[in-house]
Amino acid sequence: MKTILTEKQKQVLDHVRVFRMTTPDMVKKLFYPEETENAVKSHLRRLRESGHIRSAPLFRKNHYYYLSPDAARKLYDDDPRTVGPHSPMAIAETYGMLRFCCDGPTQLHKFTRKEFVEEFPELIIKNVQEFNYYMDKDSEGNRLGHIYVDRGAKIERIIKRIQTIVGRRLQHPVWHRDILSRENCRFAIGVVTFPDRKAAVIEQKLKEELPDVRIRMKVVEELFFLTNQKRN
Repeated sequence: MKTILTEKQKQVLDHVRVFRMTTPDMVKKLFYPEETENAVKSHLRRLRESGHIRSAPLFRKNHYYYLSPDAARKLYDDDPRTVGPHSPMAIAETYGMLRFCCDGPTQLHKFTRKEFVEEFPELIIKNVQEFNYYMDKDSEGNRLGHIYVDRGAKIERIIKRIQTIVGRRLQHPVWHRDILSRENCRFAIGVVTFPDRKAAVIEQKLKEELPDVRIRMKVVEELFFLTNQKRN
């Protein structure tokens, strides 16, 4: 791994590190919008051949890319055991977060665990993961957000799970005071699900149950293939 990286290659690797995975479509959209699909695949192939990334099956004939353990350790001083989603459940969740943050008119900033811990140490809750946080932005300003990826659960279970996510944070004094106060709620929930009709019902129910929390929905039909792979 002695290859001298270009600035664009570093940006691609940073992106892969943040989301723990990427796809050729996302790399083209974010970094090489003017280039052909084959050209983008060539860029990824060079990073793979230099030992910076690896690839694995996603669904159907699609593949995803993730940091190699060596790249994680040498470039970012990250634990090499944390690179890439490897189980079907982790792949579905990670892919959902990638699409939620990157597959839209505006790219949303997703926090790495290390970044969140360093920037918001007062918000750390014991036994609660920090991988799902992002910064939500719209005309009303910024809010700290949490991404929930549906892996085929029933609507009632999804609503209860999200209520639990909010409820656990309400029990934490700093979250309660600074993020989830009724006077100035600065929290958002991003939900990645499928299909459209299910998303519409979830959104309506969440707005009724959590009127102060910003709800942002994302429909990702490809989750159907990923969740079915998990069950098989």
